[in-house]
Amino acid sequence: MKKYGIVVVQNLYKDRIGEIHNEYHFGTENGFYLGYLRFPSDGQYVFDAEALIGFMKGLAIRYGYIKPKKRS
Repeated sequence: MKKYGIVVVQNLYKDRIGEIHNEYHFGTENGFYLGYLRFPSDGQYVFDAEALIGFMKGLAIRYGYIKPKKRS
């Protein structure tokens, strides 16, 4: 998923002891890695996507890809 100049890639895997990991890695379009979030593996991908859009907007404001709305 790409929005506001931030790219998100999902990494969903099962480790050796059987635990399922649902991770989302953030980066910029030019390849700079910003970090990751780990969400529960409950199959709620639509809710994950809605939350990720909020995180992406915050990161884009922080790194100057977009300007925050001015308060009046």
